[in-house]
Amino acid sequence: MITIMVGTRPEIVKMAPVIRACEARGVAFELVHSGQHYDYELDGLFFDQLALKRPDVRLAVGSGSRAEQVGRTREGVAAHIRKSHSEMVLVQGDTNTVIGAALAAHDVGIPIGHVEAGLRCGDLSMVEEMNRRECDAIADLLFAPTEEALEHLRDEDAPGNAFLTGNTVVDELKRQLAHADDAVLRAHGLAPGGYLLATVHRAEGVRDAATLRALFTGIASVAEE
Repeated sequence: MITIMVGTRPEIVKMAPVIRACEARGVAFELVHSGQHYDYELDGLFFDQLALKRPDVRLAVGSGSRAEQVGRTREGVAAHIRKSHSEMVLVQGDTNTVIGAALAAHDVGIPIGHVEAGLRCGDLSMVEEMNRRECDAIADLLFAPTEEALEHLRDEDAPGNAFLTGNTVVDELKRQLAHADDAVLRAHGLAPGGYLLATVHRAEGVRDAATLRALFTGIASVAEE
């Protein structure tokens, strides 16, 4: 049996195609939620809208520093997989949930699969960059979304077996577009093709005025095109 880990909104969205593929192929798995995100708008809403099964286990890690979230996740996941006799832990991305669960699997001695392996920004001050690098250093199966990500893994001599798989968020986007309608647009008074939506949330993108200005200049250029 595989333990599929999620803990935040992006992980739910990006793991959705993997969860559906396991269900379609009859692969035995359990869905474990760390609880790093726990408000309905960042958690339950996505299970509802993506029509996913609810987690089999919730660890209720909650808020805290990186050390606190990683430590609680590591401890909770290790205890659970010892009890459930899981044969592999599958994680996605670069959150504190990811590295906590990966370290738990490493502690117990079962394989780790890392979906979205090999992504790099080069900024080691970012928690996410540290998480993804540390996870790739101990993962047994590395699922790289792009050729560039695969090259990063090769350049770093990552010990796991690396595969070029494509990006699961693209798979989920295509699925959702097929079910999209104009109801949301009408509710906000928008016309198809007549608007542009952008979200900017990382501190690296918003704490410096020049960087933020450059981002919105780029967005404006796209809108004009």
